[in-house]
Amino acid sequence: MKPGTSTPRTDPALEIGLIALLVFLPGLAAGFVYDDILLVRDNPYTHGFQHLGRAFSTHFWNLEHTETSSNLGNVYYRPLVTVSLIANWVMGRGQPWAFHLFNALLHAGCVFLMARVAVRWTGSLVLGSGVALIAALHPSRTESVLWIAGRSDLMMMLFVLLGIEFVHRGSRLAPARRAEKMAFLAASLGCLAIGILCKEAAAALPLLIAVEILSQGEKEVGAGDSTRERGRWFLVMFSSSALALAYVLVRVLVYPVRPGAQTELTPRYGLMTIAAYAERVLLPWPQTFFHRPLVAVHGVFQYPAPLVVAGALIAIAYLVSTISAFRRSRASGLMLLLAAASLGPLLNFTYTGIFVTTSDHMLYLPLFLFATGIATAYAEPLSKLAQRRGAQVGFLAVLLLWVGIDLLRARDYRDQGTLFRRELSINPNNPLALKSMSEVYAREGKLDQAFDLLLSAERPESTRYALLSPPWLLFGDYLRLLGLQAARTADGATADLRALYAELDRLLRLDPRASPQRIGALTIGRTIAPALLNDLGRTGPPAAVLADAALVATRLGKFNQARRFMAAIPFENMDRLPSPWNLVLARARTGDFKGARRTMSYLAIHMDTDERTRTDLTRRLRDSEALFSKARRAPDSVQSALDRAQGWVELGAYLMALRVLRPVYDDYPNYPRLAPEYVQLLLAARLEREALDVASRALGPEVAPQTLLRMRAGLPKSVLALRPVREPSEWYVGRRDPGSAVRAQQNHKPSRATGNSP
Repeated sequence: MKPGTSTPRTDPALEIGLIALLVFLPGLAAGFVYDDILLVRDNPYTHGFQHLGRAFSTHFWNLEHTETSSNLGNVYYRPLVTVSLIANWVMGRGQPWAFHLFNALLHAGCVFLMARVAVRWTGSLVLGSGVALIAALHPSRTESVLWIAGRSDLMMMLFVLLGIEFVHRGSRLAPARRAEKMAFLAASLGCLAIGILCKEAAAALPLLIAVEILSQGEKEVGAGDSTRERGRWFLVMFSSSALALAYVLVRVLVYPVRPGAQTELTPRYGLMTIAAYAERVLLPWPQTFFHRPLVAVHGVFQYPAPLVVAGALIAIAYLVSTISAFRRSRASGLMLLLAAASLGPLLNFTYTGIFVTTSDHMLYLPLFLFATGIATAYAEPLSKLAQRRGAQVGFLAVLLLWVGIDLLRARDYRDQGTLFRRELSINPNNPLALKSMSEVYAREGKLDQAFDLLLSAERPESTRYALLSPPWLLFGDYLRLLGLQAARTADGATADLRALYAELDRLLRLDPRASPQRIGALTIGRTIAPALLNDLGRTGPPAAVLADAALVATRLGKFNQARRFMAAIPFENMDRLPSPWNLVLARARTGDFKGARRTMSYLAIHMDTDERTRTDLTRRLRDSEALFSKARRAPDSVQSALDRAQGWVELGAYLMALRVLRPVYDDYPNYPRLAPEYVQLLLAARLEREALDVASRALGPEVAPQTLLRMRAGLPKSVLALRPVREPSEWYVGRRDPGSAVRAQQNHKPSRATGNSP
């Protein structure tokens, strides 16, 4: 059947849409991953309808609550996508399944409309249905449907297809039904306006309307003067073109995608990208966000010659095919031209500011146009091929293979850890995947694994992926390394803690002597450029670094400094910290129990944490404050020291507790409970050698080891996971008058003004 000869029935559209929905329904078990975490889970501006106005007044990636928002590169204006995220959050109460269900329904709706359009444009029920199945099930769809952040393509595509449908419906009406025709015209223009507020690519709708008009043929126009009628609908196309061009002009002048960026021609990268996209279309396995990341050697980007040559040949073949298609059918030629144009800005012939070579979700519209254009241009031979049983079996086998890939990929989206473990199985040197997995391990309390992965991201085999590991990220990576190093350093390793504190303090004071070459046991291979310190001075210190510095300061007894660091943390950013509950402990250690409880109340409201964590922390704060109060009233100086030490233990400050008990133990080693408490604290600070020495003197060398084993069993697992301090420790600086320390602890009163401890 030739295009335009009759109107084929579109019965399969609903069935194909349902197939698309069923294949992607397993995605409802997926969580928030990758960009979803920044854009949705941790983005307060998507958590309530009170932020609707902000969605229209700023760009898509303006995340003012994060330290990374200033470095998120391109400026995209997609307010309706943000509105959809807000609606999903409110109606689904922040549960990820609501977002994934919305994406799956969007995809099903797009596929339903694609089936209708494809059948109409190809003029063949079989070919149109085949195109729709390709668009529904191709593995590149996973990135648009399973990834919440990929919905901009779905929303844009839905309104583009609706705009085409309205033009089709209006063009079939008799000329006398002018009012209805105008209504369809207005609806089509409305779809254009809505579509470009979802994604810029919707500006292609006017040209797709031209494809619709060309594909219908004169007999599809309706009664009356066909030439005049076609002219009216071309007027619709020109009207929508004017609207689209006006939007593009305003965007360029007022809201440019890359403000202040200079055009940099990269033709070899463009040809390499063409080859990489061809791979993603023909061989979409393995599923990954990072297909062929760009590599740099000694700072020079590498463009593999075979890929560049392959890209050139593919480009030439595509050009020839487009010219041939134009000769066969103007509509099919325009489809192929639009497929290339819609992908063109992302082909890296100029530097786009995007750190990946390809993105599967970018194929959502181009793949549909390409498949429809080929099917339209070569409808006759393809129709004959479709009648052969072998071709039918082969096509079905490919579809089933794609369904299998789609279902497997849905499992990768279950959570952040699963997704990036998958990425590391594909490329174990991917720096972005290494950093993401490091964050996962850090939240799980696996500090050594988190540290090792983040350190691996700074090794040459990882940093060679220059776009995935740009120099400006080094500073943040180094700060995270310092924080992890502090978290995995025992209280007894005072030399390392002092070095870490000094480095954090220098960085926060923008001291140019700060250097990442070696801090304690931490060594990395790259240096921080002075310009990066300037960036820190311009943007302000990250909240996570301030929190790390405050916690280390309280471990060393530097309470005034800790208060200074915590005062600089915006209250609304506390729940965004890697370990926000540590901030509660840090406030309590400075004697500010009221502030600690206020912080905990805020975190309880804004964080999805289990009740047991909050209950335990509430108890620890209550018991610690009571113990410090009891110590001030205790008539016995040794008992006062024991109470104060136990108060510090409740706050996890083992070094401070040791400094309270050490002078007392030196004076009264036989006081009841004192030796066991002292040994227990030495073990908690991971001062194993000193603990054994004290236990041996008190119990004898034969009994001491077994006693220490029993004591270790009572320590928290997080403490036992820390490395013991092997070298002689300098945790105790000594005193001139042993009795003076006891008297000082007995008479001590907390004072926030002087910086004394609780």
